[in-house]
Amino acid sequence: KASGSLLDVEGQEETSLFFRPKVDFSKTFKENQGWKVGFYGEREKNERRSIATDTILNASFFYDLVKVYAQSPETKTLTLGAFYSRRFDYFPRTENFSKTTVADEMNIQGGWRPSAASNLRWNLTYRDLKVTNDDLTNERPQQTYLGRLEYLFNVKKGFLRGNTVYELGAGQEKKIEFTYLEVNPGEGVYTWIDRNEDGIKQLDEFEIAVFQDEADHIRVSTFTDEFIRSNNVQFSQSLSFNPVRLWRKDKGIKGFLAKFSTQSSLKIARKTVDNAGVQAWNPFQLSVADTSLLSVSSNIRNTLFFNRINPKYGFEIGMSDNQNRVILTSGYEDRERSEQFLKFRWNISKKIGTSINFGLGTRENDSEFFNTKDYNIRFYRVAPQVTLLFNKNFRTILKYEFLDNKNQIGNFETALSHDFSAELTYNKISKTEIRANFSFVDVAYIGDNGTPVEFAILQGLQNGSNYLWNLIVERRIAKNVLMNISYEGRQTGESRVIHVGRASVRATF
Repeated sequence: KASGSLLDVEGQEETSLFFRPKVDFSKTFKENQGWKVGFYGEREKNERRSIATDTILNASFFYDLVKVYAQSPETKTLTLGAFYSRRFDYFPRTENFSKTTVADEMNIQGGWRPSAASNLRWNLTYRDLKVTNDDLTNERPQQTYLGRLEYLFNVKKGFLRGNTVYELGAGQEKKIEFTYLEVNPGEGVYTWIDRNEDGIKQLDEFEIAVFQDEADHIRVSTFTDEFIRSNNVQFSQSLSFNPVRLWRKDKGIKGFLAKFSTQSSLKIARKTVDNAGVQAWNPFQLSVADTSLLSVSSNIRNTLFFNRINPKYGFEIGMSDNQNRVILTSGYEDRERSEQFLKFRWNISKKIGTSINFGLGTRENDSEFFNTKDYNIRFYRVAPQVTLLFNKNFRTILKYEFLDNKNQIGNFETALSHDFSAELTYNKISKTEIRANFSFVDVAYIGDNGTPVEFAILQGLQNGSNYLWNLIVERRIAKNVLMNISYEGRQTGESRVIHVGRASVRATF
């Protein structure tokens, strides 16, 4: 196979010659059922010259690429593929192009499926970049790799299911700084709280907005000029156990065990500095010195279900733990949230459903530079709920939540809150939906006011009585036109009442 493009442009100030040929020669053995081997080559050259000076402009580019490859025949069990390529990049230099870098790349990929219940896939790439002219490029010689291994299994029609993903990578990245930019209210994510009342926006005065109308800032990642060689590793594992897939109709001990099921997941992502004495391939090495660490995050969740698919009653018990640590130019920042939970549900009848949730956990934040943002909050919550279905169009939910927060460090702030709320939903299928919600939250807070710890504990509410309400109306005007009108209001503590209204019309063509 061969193809080519040629474009010659004569302008008033410059000329442009674009040339891109491609050729692919391959041979498949054993009458299209055997291995396939081949050679591929391409060139892309865009030469732009100034007519006045007869020199090549910096917008010009030029590279050559050659590749040899091999591919096994596709079978139900095994597939294999590999290639080796070399790329030459040239940079414009006054009258002509000059070679600047040479990159060698190797890749191995494939898959193995010994049965319908098991599937293994892999992809590994290695790249070696050499710089032949330091004066024409900011690139530095480097060796990088990128690999991915994925294994899926499904035993006995879902009795046991799992998915494992392991990824490796090496390269370079720039150090990151965060800045906050102001946007229109409701279009951002963060809100600015001028805690020292100096009128100057400082990094430790921004919080994630609880209410949409206060979200008037976005956080922008600014990359510095300093590059860091990094090693990246990711590991994720999910596992589910469903005995009902095998013992749905059994009785006795098997019938009882069929009522249980489990769901577990683990994900780890870590970036470390190259040559820092860290095992780059080991994702479970999480205790890394700050001088060697760029970022690390881990998320764990385990849940045991009883009668998960039973519409009458059931419960679930489990735990979750989320940790995140990132190294910024202003030092490290640590966040962690862990919780143990227990949930019961009981549908008394087709029109009355009840549930109750229990939770016990901690929320931690540790900032190296901004010590005022440090906290270790231990919380306990109880949240019963009643759902009333009057008919197929009208539903009411009555909820109450008791929440106890205690900071274990610093000034030992505490807060007790009682949240009473009611939600009404009217839904006329394919035509109109109306949702209304009203909440009364009584908060008893003891601690310093206007601090990051207070904001973290109260989540935007104030000490004393807090009232929140909203109304949303969605109506389909035509088959492809949807109108949305919403209103929300709140009064938190002694603050003034806030009213926010929105309207939109969306058309689908």
